[in-house]
Amino acid sequence: MPPSGEQVPPAVNSVLQTKDAALLADLEQGLPLMNQMVVNSVVRARNSPPPPPPDPDAKRFWRVRVDWSVDTDGDGSPDWAEFEIATRGTGSLVAGVSGDAFNGDTNGDGIQDGAQLDADLDGTPDADDPDVADSTATIPLGPVPRYAVFPIINAQPAEGYTSPLQISDKGTVLYTNGTWAGGAWTPLSSPDENYARAINDHDVILGAGRLIVSEDPEIKPAVICYWPAPDAEPAFMSKTSGSGTTYPVAGYDFSYNTLKPGPVLSNDGYFSMPTFGWEEEQFKELRTGFWRIPMDGQPATEEAGDPKILWNQGKNLRWGYDRNRSGPNNSFVGIVMGPDQWPDLPFKPVNVIAQGNNVHVAMGDSESPPAVRAYINGGWRTADAYSPAIDVSSGGIAIARNTDDMKAPVYVNGKWTGIDRTAPEIPAAWKDASVSLLDTTPGGWILAKRGATLENAEYSVMLPISIEGAGPHEDLPEVTGVDSTSIRADDDGGSVSGKIWIMAPSVAGSTSVRVTAPASPTSPLKLSGAGIAFDAELEKILQTSQTTFNIESPGTTMASGAEVNMALVNGTSTSVSKPVGVKVMKSRNVKVTLHEVAHEVLGEPANPPDLVPTVQTLQTYLNKIYGPQMNVSFTVAKGADLALNWDLNGNGSLDAVDLVDLGPEQQATLDARPGPLPASDIVVFLMGTRKKLGGSGWGLTNRGANCCWIYAETTDGRTLGHLSQTIAHEIGHVLVGYGHPDEEDGPSPLRGTNRRERMMHSGEHMGNPGTEYANVGGASARGHRFVKKEWDEAEIWLNRAIDGEGNQ
Repeated sequence: MPPSGEQVPPAVNSVLQTKDAALLADLEQGLPLMNQMVVNSVVRARNSPPPPPPDPDAKRFWRVRVDWSVDTDGDGSPDWAEFEIATRGTGSLVAGVSGDAFNGDTNGDGIQDGAQLDADLDGTPDADDPDVADSTATIPLGPVPRYAVFPIINAQPAEGYTSPLQISDKGTVLYTNGTWAGGAWTPLSSPDENYARAINDHDVILGAGRLIVSEDPEIKPAVICYWPAPDAEPAFMSKTSGSGTTYPVAGYDFSYNTLKPGPVLSNDGYFSMPTFGWEEEQFKELRTGFWRIPMDGQPATEEAGDPKILWNQGKNLRWGYDRNRSGPNNSFVGIVMGPDQWPDLPFKPVNVIAQGNNVHVAMGDSESPPAVRAYINGGWRTADAYSPAIDVSSGGIAIARNTDDMKAPVYVNGKWTGIDRTAPEIPAAWKDASVSLLDTTPGGWILAKRGATLENAEYSVMLPISIEGAGPHEDLPEVTGVDSTSIRADDDGGSVSGKIWIMAPSVAGSTSVRVTAPASPTSPLKLSGAGIAFDAELEKILQTSQTTFNIESPGTTMASGAEVNMALVNGTSTSVSKPVGVKVMKSRNVKVTLHEVAHEVLGEPANPPDLVPTVQTLQTYLNKIYGPQMNVSFTVAKGADLALNWDLNGNGSLDAVDLVDLGPEQQATLDARPGPLPASDIVVFLMGTRKKLGGSGWGLTNRGANCCWIYAETTDGRTLGHLSQTIAHEIGHVLVGYGHPDEEDGPSPLRGTNRRERMMHSGEHMGNPGTEYANVGGASARGHRFVKKEWDEAEIWLNRAIDGEGNQ
């Protein structure tokens, strides 16, 4: 008997009355709407910033690690930027694209949102922006260079003038009495009478000499001269006076100590200099002229100049400083003239460089507090991205003074990096506190110095080299035998030693590479390496800024897995740094057996896999991924179809015990294979199952057993393309190990790089890779890239599993 007052549930539910039935009908009718409202609420919540603390005086403490680079949907726009765009409602470059940190293609056009969003409104899409938070950094991201360093050991500077003045975009270093380029010293003609003061990027040299004595002993003008080329005879500037007399142009050069790094002679021949007027056949008053050397058959020209202007990039960009006015911290006031005069700068600028999207960056000299400003829309604003730069190339590569924790900093693609990483394996002497960077050029050449005093100073030239793979497959552009990804990471984990790496196939095959470097016929760059061939030759000489060629390791002289530093020679000078490494990998074939596994339960219809690729399609796909990157080919064979009740614990999902031991359900599928078993290196099971593997996964791998289990159903819109990517990914776990880079796990996580391009990405927040096997049709599909550390792990597995332990 129930206690007094307690109601006993009825044995049968009573029939609903009219109002109850109507309420239930309304509820059931409204369920789809309520479900959609929940979905909408979730979307709004995840794109809304957290509310502010209710009490601004609240005393609470949190220890938070902030990573502003997090990009959950992998579209190239970081999460914080997409939240900001969603909040303020601006920043979309394409109609229908919105800030959503969890959806990489909000308008469904097949293009990543990062290529269509602009968080800082600077005109550069987030995916290409070196600093998404700084509108003054507008040069799009490009290949990351590493530097070959060539010491200047045979220059013969004039006594008392041992410091080089500038470097040109041909790699020519200017001294007062000659030039050094590619290991060769070229003395200027008549150096005892004339001295150089500037060089432009065409190697035209501006100078002065042949002192002219006037009647006034206080006036000591020098004739302005120029050398059309370093090995040419000097020519002298002249002008015709009002009376018809032709006279030499004479000037007074007081800016010798302020030459670096701003250009004194522009590429179109302009320069500013105090010159002497000519009256009654005599040099008279000193005045400032803005001159152009004779060019294109035209005589020298002169315009009225401003004595405060010292540097220029041509007629429409000139700058200098006002000695009679002081800015903050007692610095001089900077003067910049575009087509008109721009607002004053609060420091003395040594350089003003155009950076695209109508942005100009001005940099202060060592006498100023570290300061960089950008001229945008008629005004100057702080340029945090470039601070504390002293010079910037036309490609957005900047150099700066040393900081407490970084020596010889170089700014590339939004990151400042010290010389220990930008110039791999550079001698220790070039990494001490006395090293400094003096000048850079539009093409990225850098003039560097070490030594605390002029007496012990040494100089070197740094040449940038970047390498990209020229992949063989247009539909898989990230699949190449070049790892230029690891050097982009905040920390490469020591896996690449700061170098660009190339996989050189041995015995068969080659890797196609595209090398970018400021090489020219007058400044060639020679590449070579022990046991390495370049288009079947022992060396490659580059004479253009971009060259494509093939690299291989012919024959069997180099052991598979061997690593070689590429030797770089500019002219006759050999680099003391080692920016490029080559890893030899011999050709191997991996045999894969594919089994279809139907889930069979007594009394129920068997559940075979819905998605089954053809053997040829899967084999072609695997070969396209692994061949160019690891010199591995695959032979895929169809194994026996299996039907069994592998679900031993009855939860509907294939379960694994751990990454070492096989679980009972995995072992059951292995044991179900009928003999004799075909020869295979990797076994892949395509599972017919209603639940994901392990409860939530598309695939499981046991590396010790060389086996993979793949969820092969059409659930959640999965296609053969998705299935093929999963198979390739799980086979990757066999070759390179467990872990996913986006989960900070595995051989090479590489924080700070686009891990969405990686084959070993976990697949979270990824779109559909397409209907066959390519990643076309899905803006957020997983990529196929392997990096150097993964090559290393694959080499170990291939050596053990394919060659036999210790065989080469």
